[in-house]
Formats: sequence, C-alpha cells, structure tokens
Amino acid sequence: MTDIESKLERANIKLSGLEIEEAQKQTQINQNIGHLKHLNWADYQSGERATVENEYHTLKAENLRIEQDYNTLTDRLNKLNSQFAAQNSLVQSIQERIINIRSEILHINTTIEQLLQASVFNAIDQVKETLAENLPVQKIRAELEQFQIQFETLKAQIMQLDKKLADKVYDEAVFIQQEAALEESSHHLKIMTENVAKCEQELNQLETAYEKKETLLQQQMQLNLRNDNLKQLFNLFKGAGFVQYVSSIYLRQLCDHANIRFHRMTRNQLSLQINENNEFEIIDYLNEGKSRSVKTLSGGQAFQVSLSLALALAESVQSIPKPLKTSFLSMKALAPKISLLSILSSKPYLTCTKKIE
Repeated sequence: MTDIESKLERANIKLSGLEIEEAQKQTQINQNIGHLKHLNWADYQSGERATVENEYHTLKAENLRIEQDYNTLTDRLNKLNSQFAAQNSLVQSIQERIINIRSEILHINTTIEQLLQASVFNAIDQVKETLAENLPVQKIRAELEQFQIQFETLKAQIMQLDKKLADKVYDEAVFIQQEAALEESSHHLKIMTENVAKCEQELNQLETAYEKKETLLQQQMQLNLRNDNLKQLFNLFKGAGFVQYVSSIYLRQLCDHANIRFHRMTRNQLSLQINENNEFEIIDYLNEGKSRSVKTLSGGQAFQVSLSLALALAESVQSIPKPLKTSFLSMKALAPKISLLSILSSKPYLTCTKKIE
C-alpha cells in the first residue's frame, strides 16, 4: 500500500510539472502570435527599393525562424499532451487500484474479525505472537494429515460396525463371556510368544554350537591328516622304510620305461606293473585286462620282460651323472626283483644282470 501511494505521489508531481510546462508554452505561443504584424503599402511607397528589399529579407527570415519555433513548440506540445494523457491514465489506474486495495483490506479485516470471534484468540496481537514462534509447520501439518486419515479410517470402521450390528441386541452376559474368552486367548498368546522367544534363543545357541562344532571338526580333520602324514614319515624313516619307499618309486619309474619296449614286443597284448607289495605283475589285455603273476609267463615272454627291464635299468644308470647314495640304495633294493626275473629268463641274461649290478 505504501509503495502504491508513493508511486501515485510521484505521478501527481510529474503531472503538475507537465501542466505548468504546458501553460508556459501556451503563453509563449500567444506572445509569438501578438508579434505578428500586417504591412501597410503607404509605409513603403516612398521608400527606396534596396531598403525595402532588405527589410523584406529580414522579415522573411524572421518569419521562417518564428515558423520553425512554432513547429518545434507544437511538436513538444503534442508530446507533452501525449505524456500528460499517459500519466493521467496511469494516475487513474493507480487510483482505481488504491480503491480496490482499500476494499480488499476492508474485506480482509472483516474476515479476520470473524475468524477471531470463532477462534480461541481474543485479539490479532495474540495471533501475531503465535505466528512469530518458530513452530515446525511441516511436522504439524503432517501430523494433522495423519490424524485426518486415521479419523476417516476409524469413522469408516464405525460405520461398518454399525451396519454389522444393526440387527443385533447387546447382551451383557454374552459380552462378559466374550471378554473372558478374549483375556484367556491373550494370555495363551502371551505364553506362546514367550515360548517362541525361548525356542528362538535355543535355536540361536544350537546354531552357534553347530558352527563351533563344524570348526572343531575341520580342525580335527586337519590334525588327523597331519597325524597321518607324520605317521607315514615316521614309518618311512623307521628302519629301512625310507629306502623301500625310494626304491618303490624308482621301481615304478623303471617299470614305466620297460613297458615302452615290452608293449612293442607283445604288440600291446601284455603290460608290466608293480602291485602294492612292490612285486611285478602282468596285465593281460587278451584276458579282459586282468592281472597275473610273472611266473605264469612263457619262456619267451619272460625273456622279453627281462630284456625290457635290463635295457631300462641300463638307460637309467647311464642317465645318472655321478653315483649317488640314493641311487645305489635303490639299485640294491631292486636287485632281488631283477634276480627273480633273471631266474625266469635264459642263462645269458642272468650273466648280464649280474654285470649291471
């Protein structure tokens, strides 16, 4: 309201200035009109031509200047009239707006008075004090909306219950009986809830114990495996166990090398292998791959086995750069096996075998 009044005051001041300027311009125009003169022939009849022409040119120039001034002033006057009309229209618009604002203010004041009468506040100052407090408006609004939703929900439930109980009559005895049944059910539910909580606690304890048991079982498996490894190492280093272990590995390698020639000699019908007791066995592929003793071989087959082993043993000895202890131990452990096969073969091979040893 104050902003509009200040604008109106500035517009009135400008309008007054325009009115004063218009009066000044009108006065100047009237003065210029009064300066206009009508020439008389008698005044110039006896004058010289040159004098008259000079005065003519002077008057003509003066008239042109006055005409230009008149046109300029007329243009300025028209502009001022246009500005005056615009300012006058603005002033009227502002005045109408002021009237409307005063009407709205009056209506708002009336509404405020009516609201104050219908509220718990006695004066507008109390409302201002309340608004000045830093209240959580959004929170209060959310609570009000939630309350409204709950109120409408409860109202709808009450209406449904009214419809449901419209044809029923209230019976005190039935109500007491139902209330007792409800209390009993609530007590039973409480007991069941407590039992469920206890069972959940026991289940958690059992799960924890089971996890610990699994961890202990894994540790036990690792310890058992370590114990087996230690026992195996103990058996290896006990007496001649380690020598037997190394000789067993070497004997299997020797058997693999011997099978390369033995397969070619028997056309892949027979194969040589070592059993769990470190004894030679024959795999007969013509008899469904079953194993049998080397003693069941014919003379020619025994010779083929002995020759394959002798050549494999010779190649193995030649591949060793220096005579190592472990190699000699392995050779000594293999000696009974080779000797066993040499008995099955011919006498010249026996001599060869002794030379290799």
